[in-house]
Amino acid sequence: MISRKSDLINAFQLQDCNKSGKLSVSQWASSMENVLGLNLPWRFLSSHLGTIDKDGNIDYMSCFDDMHIQKPVQEVQSALIETLYRYRPDLQIIFNVIDSDHSGLISMEEFQSMWNLFNSHYNICIDNSQVDELARRMDLNKDGSIDFNEFLKAFYVVHKLDHLNKSDTKNM
Repeated sequence: MISRKSDLINAFQLQDCNKSGKLSVSQWASSMENVLGLNLPWRFLSSHLGTIDKDGNIDYMSCFDDMHIQKPVQEVQSALIETLYRYRPDLQIIFNVIDSDHSGLISMEEFQSMWNLFNSHYNICIDNSQVDELARRMDLNKDGSIDFNEFLKAFYVVHKLDHLNKSDTKNM
């Protein structure tokens, strides 16, 4: 549910015509099944996942109350974390492809090889010193290799910088 939180909220809000923050259990169950693609007994689960009022309507935001990502984050960080959770399996596959010796770490040589392959297919002009610098910056603990958490952190930094650049452009 956490990886599809934004999609769920959008689906709930589309059905919440009077903007009360509440849906019938049927509407809520339908949204859950449609967004998550899981054929579960959502009507039964509604009382376990959310708060139901005396009229039998569910406060749809209450189904997220007990779900935490560990630390409170700002809205933009929340969206990124949600996206990383959603695409984590894909990022793990990419990481494993780059990690050609299957050590669980991307060595500087493996990183360089990946960029050489990438360059040969997409003709991106970046010299070896720039690739080495990028790898060194991704290696946060400076042990000479990039672990999966450092790999994920690089996506966070790029997202944060991209967000800052967009807000700078809006202020012009």
